[in-house]
Amino acid sequence: TSKNVITVAAVEGIVASGDNSFVMSSFSNFGPPDDGRVKPDLSSKGVAVNSSISISNTSYGDLQGTSMASPGITGLIGLLQKHYNNLNPGTFMRSATLRALLFVTARESGDANGPDYRFGWGLPDGGAAAQLITNKGTSTIMEENVLNNGEVYTKTVSINSTQNISVDLAWTDRQGTSNGGEVDNRTPRLVNNLDLKVLR
Repeated sequence: TSKNVITVAAVEGIVASGDNSFVMSSFSNFGPPDDGRVKPDLSSKGVAVNSSISISNTSYGDLQGTSMASPGITGLIGLLQKHYNNLNPGTFMRSATLRALLFVTARESGDANGPDYRFGWGLPDGGAAAQLITNKGTSTIMEENVLNNGEVYTKTVSINSTQNISVDLAWTDRQGTSNGGEVDNRTPRLVNNLDLKVLR
């Protein structure tokens, strides 16, 4: 339930084409944590994943678990960071930027539009995320800013009347306070509470 990590749910994989076609595994945990944040954050294949096993140095077998879903996300993060670094030598995305990138490009899944407490933001789309990085400065805006307490940041963009846009805001939050072990305490754990408004 940490604030600044990516918690991964395990799904069985894609059973049909298009979005909303992921089947949740029978063992993956659901959110929310007591304070109502979205957990898990993303979903990834975690059932019947072919992986190395300990029988010998050349043995493979099918395994399952959220511990099998998480490495796929980790590998994707490494590839996206390398792609970003190739296009922006000497720099890598901040943790919050990377999380925002994965969430805004994820393939929707679940019963309702948007994030939910079973699938999170959905299944990451590595191709869409890489394309967003490639288009930085042309059709994509990716900014990393520092805001002081109470500061307002405004960005004006020009689009045509039929154009759809996606906007995402993420930050690395500071450590919160413990609830002292109290069960079901809904007190928010956010230290910095940023709001995003899109006016058209």
